[in-house]
Amino acid sequence: MRQRDRVFDLAAQVAVAPGARTAELGAGEWLGPRHTAVLDACRVSARPVAELAAEAGLTVGTVRALLDDLVTCGCAVVHPPAPPADQVGARVLGEVIDALRAA
Repeated sequence: MRQRDRVFDLAAQVAVAPGARTAELGAGEWLGPRHTAVLDACRVSARPVAELAAEAGLTVGTVRALLDDLVTCGCAVVHPPAPPADQVGARVLGEVIDALRAA
């Protein structure tokens, strides 16, 4: 049994690593169908961990374990979510929309 060092936040964004040779790894014995499904879901754009789990019908723990494997082999990158201070609040977005409507 492997010991997992990484814990991926539910809002962390998962993307296929630039230059990842996923086709070769997928053809080999290393990547399983669940690994491939996670990579396929992220191929076009980054996706949050929670969304990947929901769409794949897997538990968050299972997706986190798959991500640990994918990050270890260099197939995926996981970007932590922005700190709350860096996120635009709903109030600010509402003010922007109101300003655009008034223009």
